Amino acid sequence: MTQGNLEIGQRIKIERERKKLSQYTLAKAIGWNHHQIVSEVEQGKREVKARELYEIAKFLFVDIDVLLGKKTAREQPFVLWREKPTENEELLKDQFLQECDNYVWIEELISQSEKAPILISKELPTFRVQLERFTLEQAYELAESMRGQMGLGDFPAAQLIDILEDGFGVKFIVDQKNIKPSGACFRSEKGCFIFINGRNTEPRQLFSIAHELFHLITWDAQMLKSVDTSQPMHEKNELLANAFAAGLLIPQEKLHIETKKIAAGRRLSAADIIALAQKFQVSKEAMLNRMHNTYLLTKKEHEQLQIQFGTLFVAPALSVFHPLKAKFVRLVYLAMEHLKISRAKAAKLLHVELCDLSPLLNEYGFVEITC
Repeated sequence: MTQGNLEIGQRIKIERERKKLSQYTLAKAIGWNHHQIVSEVEQGKREVKARELYEIAKFLFVDIDVLLGKKTAREQPFVLWREKPTENEELLKDQFLQECDNYVWIEELISQSEKAPILISKELPTFRVQLERFTLEQAYELAESMRGQMGLGDFPAAQLIDILEDGFGVKFIVDQKNIKPSGACFRSEKGCFIFINGRNTEPRQLFSIAHELFHLITWDAQMLKSVDTSQPMHEKNELLANAFAAGLLIPQEKLHIETKKIAAGRRLSAADIIALAQKFQVSKEAMLNRMHNTYLLTKKEHEQLQIQFGTLFVAPALSVFHPLKAKFVRLVYLAMEHLKISRAKAAKLLHVELCDLSPLLNEYGFVEITC
């Protein structure tokens, strides 16, 4: 046993236990045939090979320099989950934060290039709310105010992503493989970040973005700690965020106008609701609830239409929403073409094998320049 091996082993143990992972889970992820190997590593009885340490750092979503003792572990910021993970919360949180760090890093790299565009954006506004007293009506009013400030127009979903990204510097982190929650966000001095589950349908992703926007503009560390520890407060916060999202994406005045056009004085049908949902780029459930809340549907009509939707066949929407990843892919491409990063680094940032890098870039309209 050497002091160096023991110190590395102890740092691995700290990260593993913080993420509530067993020695068996870590051993399986690294490809070791028995959890006893992890025990020996953590006690400093077994030296960790460079490749093994790289795999451990990758699995635990921790900087390898932290495990080597060259860098202090990051201070853990608060992440607000839409649905708190039932397992591996710390692991998922570190994965999300690492993706955020990558985004900030690539933006800073691009901004240093004379050939690259200068990245300028306004700071997302904040509104202090007293959650205990904040009402659904106030959430709708806040949504209307934000729609005007952001210049989203009558059909906000069509412009929401571009305005948040380019106008306010909001960064989207999209995962289509591992992370289960439908959404998360956090706000810090590094900026505003929204995590979106890329396996959800496009309307649901857009609604999740609007939902997380409410949390970002009402971000208050003290309030969120109470939300995190109180289930009733958490549920109210989520309910308000849903109301805000509905109000932002489906403006009441425009909804009344479009409803009159499509119904022409007759009773609304399930097909009418679907047509309106497609026009505003929201789910039929979101449209149905919004119409009920704006008194365009009675409680009885709302219930009857819900029953109809249970038996009506509707073609599924596309589940991959590429625009959410487009800006990050563009930044990685620019960094690579300006010789700031290698192709291997670009592939790692985009989570693809090196052989799949060119096809992915082509999918987003970028062609690699070769000399």
